[in-house]
Amino acid sequence: MTTINAVIQAVMGLMQAATTYTVRRGPLGTGPGIAVEPEPSAPSSTFFTKNTVYSLGLVLNGKDKSMEAITEAMNRLHSVLTRATSYPSATNWQILNIVTQTSPSLIERQPDDFWLFGSALTVEFF
Repeated sequence: MTTINAVIQAVMGLMQAATTYTVRRGPLGTGPGIAVEPEPSAPSSTFFTKNTVYSLGLVLNGKDKSMEAITEAMNRLHSVLTRATSYPSATNWQILNIVTQTSPSLIERQPDDFWLFGSALTVEFF
């Protein structure tokens, strides 16, 4: 597994521990849930220089038929992740910080009555 994918998996683990929604990578699917993907401009792998801090943008999309429930869940994720005092690490990487890039906001109300919200986080790691 590449370092970037390992970091994404670690962040998803933190997210899953903080919500009852299923956190997945890829499309949201047909039911309620939260999806995580790197920003469109993020590389899938890169050459890492020692002692350098990297920033990885992650896009979060969440949907539910209850607007209140999905906004509460996404706001909680941002709060828990950005206020944490310790983050996961492995032998070749360590998450240093997670910051909100874009707060959860409404994207659309879908025809099947699901509310779709989006946000973005920046994960700083080395």
